[in-house]
Amino acid sequence: MRSRKWCEIIDSFFRLLQCKLKSTAQSTEGKHKDESLETYADYLKRFKYDRPREELLSASKKYLYCDVLSVFAEDIIPDNLKIFASSTTDSNSKKPPITDKYFLDRVLKYVRYYEHTYCRADALAIRYQWWYQRISVLIYILSAVAVISVSFQHIFHMPHEIGMIEFLAIICILLIISIGNKIGCHQRWRDYRFLAERIRYGLYVAISGWEKTPEKRVNLIHKWIEDSWCIMKFRELDAHRPAAHHLAEGDKDKLKQFILDSLINNQLRFHLRKIKDVHCRHRVISSLSTLFFWLTLVIATMHLVPVMIEHLDVGIHLPLEQSMSSLLTFLAILFPTLAAAFTGIRSHFDYRNLEVRSTIMANNLIKLMKHMENSDSLIDIQNLTKKTENLMIQENSDWYITVGLHELEKP
Repeated sequence: MRSRKWCEIIDSFFRLLQCKLKSTAQSTEGKHKDESLETYADYLKRFKYDRPREELLSASKKYLYCDVLSVFAEDIIPDNLKIFASSTTDSNSKKPPITDKYFLDRVLKYVRYYEHTYCRADALAIRYQWWYQRISVLIYILSAVAVISVSFQHIFHMPHEIGMIEFLAIICILLIISIGNKIGCHQRWRDYRFLAERIRYGLYVAISGWEKTPEKRVNLIHKWIEDSWCIMKFRELDAHRPAAHHLAEGDKDKLKQFILDSLINNQLRFHLRKIKDVHCRHRVISSLSTLFFWLTLVIATMHLVPVMIEHLDVGIHLPLEQSMSSLLTFLAILFPTLAAAFTGIRSHFDYRNLEVRSTIMANNLIKLMKHMENSDSLIDIQNLTKKTENLMIQENSDWYITVGLHELEKP
């Protein structure tokens, strides 16, 4: 009788488990069919009520205006914007600044239109990037702490309370991943950065006066990026952008200088700085991983010394042999654990891939710069501006697919 009851209980349990797995599979399949269960209106609502820090908003506004005002003479810049003009660092330009106030008014008209949405997206992207990067590093650190603490407690026969550090570290990892993915710091960083960059490149196309006649849409690699809320939001903005007077052929030199200095040169300097930055980070982390690997080899060799002495019957007595053996055993666990943590951080952020992509982007920008310098008509300059935008969209789409999909996960 009892055995039959237990069989019924076990059978009910497996039926419940089967239903749970089936519902989970169906929800996962539905999630892959759509980018998210949230609608476009939900994303816009979240973007509207997501509050960036005021200092980040001010910094985004400063860098935006510094980029566009760096090529203009200071005496034609409005008084309320001269603080940004004095902050520009583009002192290496060999050409005299632009003195056409009407062209400046055209630039500021579009900048003020896109400013609010761009600055919010940029500031929020910086905020969530900061959280995502710190949380990712913390996960690998806590994983190393969990292994090191339990090894220390077991090898040196320390109180069992020290072993609780491992438990707390694992609980913290699970909570951090759960809360981080629930808040969506990775997804928000990815989406807000993509939106901010899309607006910034579209701004220069609008200033150039490139006509929105039937265009070949840029291949954004995956349709779910092309139909993402970021692209839809930009298209909505772009469809209602203010009209401005058409540029004449006599404006080609001003437009060429503006696009070269404010867009292409700034992007080139950004990617050159990024190459140095990610190369330095990759080298430092790789050096630390290599150092811990060689230290592990040294410890393993030291482990063999007492055995070799005993085997050769040299008659040498090693003092503190037992305590040294425990220490060497602990170090043999410590160093590989640290090496694995640093290797995980390096693989997670994929510094080598970032360096290669920035190098390719810098080479393409140099080619575009040469083409722009040799262009001698307004339509050529406008088409090259659009080509620059297409190149940057392609680069950001590649980032969205590769680097942008590294969600928080257990190491």
